Amino acid sequence: SSVMRQPVADVIAERMGWSVLLAASAFLIAILLGTGLGVLAARRPGGWLDRGVSSAAYTLEAAPAFWLGLLAIWLFALKLDLLPAGGLTDAASETVTFGQVASHLVLPAAVLGISQLPWFFLYVRQGGTDALAEDP
Repeated sequence: SSVMRQPVADVIAERMGWSVLLAASAFLIAILLGTGLGVLAARRPGGWLDRGVSSAAYTLEAAPAFWLGLLAIWLFALKLDLLPAGGLTDAASETVTFGQVASHLVLPAAVLGISQLPWFFLYVRQGGTDALAEDP
C-alpha cells in the first residue's frame, strides 16, 4: 500500500480477523432471524405476520445495503445517540475491550444481517409453506 507504506498482503491480513468477525455476526443475525420468522410465517400463510414480514422482506430486498447503513447511522448514532457511528473502539481508549468492540459491532452487523435476512426468510417461508401444504 502506497498510503500505509506496507505490503498490501500485510494490511489485508492485519484486518482479516475483524472482517471475519463482522461477517460471521451478520450471517448469524440473518440466519437466526430469517429462519425464525420464515417458520412462523409459514405456519399461518396469509396471516398478519406472514403479510407484514413478507412486505418488509420485499422492501428490504429492494433497498441497497449502503442506504440501510446510512439510515441506521443517522437514526441510532446521530439522532438517538445509542450506538457509535464508526470505528472499532473508542478513539480516546488505549486498550481494546470486549464491551467497546461489541458496541461498535452492533450497528454494522445488524445492517449487514438485516440486508441479507430477506433471502433466508423468503426461502424458509416458501419451503415451510410447501411442506405444510403436502398431503399427509
